[in-house]
Amino acid sequence: MGRLLWNEPRSRHIFTIEDFTTDVLAIEHIWNLLGYKGRPVVQGFTRVADQRVAGLVDDYGSVEAAIFDEGSDEPSEAEIENAQTELKQAVAGEPRLTEAEDEFTERRQLARDAAFARLVKEAYDDTCAMCGQSRETPDGRPEVEAAHIYPKEQNGRDDIRNGIALCRLHHWAFDSGWLSLADDYTILVRDCPDRNGYHEFKQLEGKRVRLPSDERFRPDQRFIAKHRELHGFKNSS
Repeated sequence: MGRLLWNEPRSRHIFTIEDFTTDVLAIEHIWNLLGYKGRPVVQGFTRVADQRVAGLVDDYGSVEAAIFDEGSDEPSEAEIENAQTELKQAVAGEPRLTEAEDEFTERRQLARDAAFARLVKEAYDDTCAMCGQSRETPDGRPEVEAAHIYPKEQNGRDDIRNGIALCRLHHWAFDSGWLSLADDYTILVRDCPDRNGYHEFKQLEGKRVRLPSDERFRPDQRFIAKHRELHGFKNSS
């Protein structure tokens, strides 16, 4: 069609469009669906790489469903379960520190985020690895959160071995650099006695964190070492 419209000066055809819709996604959103995040939007026709279209079909069932179907952008339960299967299978190989750029479409990444959180909390039995608390809301939802050891802000990978279950307080303390882990899984505490909270966290120093019973899901030393490096800790195991 593109060739007939623009690259064939001898053509005497006239093309009319009779069936169309104005209810479509913004071009920026479509590019996000295809994994072209942050790239300039081209004008006119451009060919989309086959693997990007295949990823879109895997996520939504068809290109039409991705663009025209109404409803939530949240991944389905089936998509999350598929992502869980992929993450479980990934622990059989060597862990990679970061995600490859544009490795997943936006929807597939959302499914992986949900799958990562579920699997990490399940591996730790909904219990904080540092304090051992397993609080619940009145309706039974666990308070514990799935933390990335090498953080998501650094493009840390959604690998179960890059995860640890922490209560909200110790998740914050771990992410902010109050706490880290030694190679023997004992807790390290930042030496800042003049800061509020130091004496509370100091009580955890040297204690060994609770680990998943399934050794495949225990934190990998690569991620732990990068967390220490990021926050200026030395390994004292």
